[in-house]
Amino acid sequence: IINEEIDRLSMLARHVNDYLRNPGGNPELFDAVEAVRNSTSVVLGRTIVFQKRAGPVRIRFDRERFRSVLENVLLNAL
Repeated sequence: IINEEIDRLSMLARHVNDYLRNPGGNPELFDAVEAVRNSTSVVLGRTIVFQKRAGPVRIRFDRERFRSVLENVLLNAL
């Protein structure tokens, strides 16, 4: 458990350091719906099925930060 927590804290420190060095990140245009599908698949082991979808939801954001936020929200919800 101690080693896992050390790894988690090291990763958190790297993320904070990355943010402080480059607060704007590397914004790019991508499909938020697809990012949600990928994150839920990683965290929950299954993909969310959307009943209706008119098309992609395009956002401009740092893709890795978006993924990190989604996965943290899912993990905290669990």
